[in-house]
Amino acid sequence: MDSCSAKPCKNGATCEPAGATFSCQCAVGYTGRYCENDIDECQPSNPCYNGGTCVNEEGAYSCQCSDGFTGKHCDLGKND
Repeated sequence: MDSCSAKPCKNGATCEPAGATFSCQCAVGYTGRYCENDIDECQPSNPCYNGGTCVNEEGAYSCQCSDGFTGKHCDLGKND
């Protein structure tokens, strides 16, 4: 029986059979033996600039920008 047939890997990970065992190749944003753990992209350092607040999400993050700033990392001034 294929060690990946039970679909042990989570969160969109790819299962790689290795004889009687397997390994999971995690999608970006996940870690763990079965890719079951969401990585907190907001720790240890905040990727948001100019006072933006980092919000951890499943497999990703977003920045809530301070007034006057925009962009994925709050790195763009609204008047630029």
